[in-house]
Amino acid sequence: MEWLTFVAEIVKALAWPAFLFFTVLVFRKPLVELLPGLRRLRIKEFEIEFGRELLQAENRVRVTGRAAVADRLRQISAVAPTAAILEAWRDLEAAAADAATRRGFSVTGGAWELFEVLRSESVLSEAQASAVDSLLRLRNKVAHAADAEITEEQAMRYIEIAAALAAALRGAS
Repeated sequence: MEWLTFVAEIVKALAWPAFLFFTVLVFRKPLVELLPGLRRLRIKEFEIEFGRELLQAENRVRVTGRAAVADRLRQISAVAPTAAILEAWRDLEAAAADAATRRGFSVTGGAWELFEVLRSESVLSEAQASAVDSLLRLRNKVAHAADAEITEEQAMRYIEIAAALAAALRGAS
């Protein structure tokens, strides 16, 4: 009986490591694809999603650098990264509303409808519109997630993308 107890204890001790090894072995390709965009790993999916979505938005929009970012947003991001993201979105939405008004477009709905009109009228390219969609999803996650831990660096990346899009909208004739 002691022999069976010994074997049972070994199986119990090796069950989780074996499961983890098998899981990594089976999912190694998707895990490797996640690594380039990974900045920080948390158990909750929010942190990974935010970094990946930012990377995709950066790839769609040409970010010209930090010079385009307002000093007030830099200062806010140092103290309250979540608030800086919400402010950057508000600035982007204001630039979109101005662009629509300059062209005589009447938009009565919310942000999604505003950006959809700009996309359909070719004011925004498909890449820019896709980046806007990513920023909107991220903004919504930040606004509605009570436990969102956004770093200053993530906030600055978001702000730079939003500022590049806002500049493009302001410069579009």
